[in-house]
Amino acid sequence: SSATAGSGPGHKRPAFADRRDFVERLLPEIERVLDGLGLDARAVLAQSALETGWGQRMIHAPDGASSHNLFGIKAGRGWQGDRVAVKTVEVIDGVAEVQTAEFRSYPDVRAAVEDYVQFLRSDDRYRDVLDAADRDRFADALQQSGYATDPAYAGKIKAVIGSLDRLMGS
Repeated sequence: SSATAGSGPGHKRPAFADRRDFVERLLPEIERVLDGLGLDARAVLAQSALETGWGQRMIHAPDGASSHNLFGIKAGRGWQGDRVAVKTVEVIDGVAEVQTAEFRSYPDVRAAVEDYVQFLRSDDRYRDVLDAADRDRFADALQQSGYATDPAYAGKIKAVIGSLDRLMGS
């Protein structure tokens, strides 16, 4: 996973009007999918906000259709669904490099969130993410698991959680 480059092929008109629209439309979907799983919906929403720039940098197919990829999940060899290739920044041995990568594409937001949960469940390295007792541990576990190549990933998620809390008034 990684943050995608901000413009060019693969990126079209933002899917959300602003941060509040992003939260109001996604949080209920995330809460429905996560119900009973123990994951903090706001922490998951914060990760999505980081990965998509609060929905302003969603990955799109060449025809402009949204991939609904909220979590920057790449389409590896085992992925049977649709995929979209875009440029992305990866940190390799401490150096940021622009690469082209294929990312998973979903028919809608709910499918993206359901696949995210399945993605975390499918690999033991994410066990600590799924077992995280609070938001900070969730962010730290994501970084420690290698979810993203960004060495500052956990800190960025925590900062977005703070922004999200301020936006939601809590």
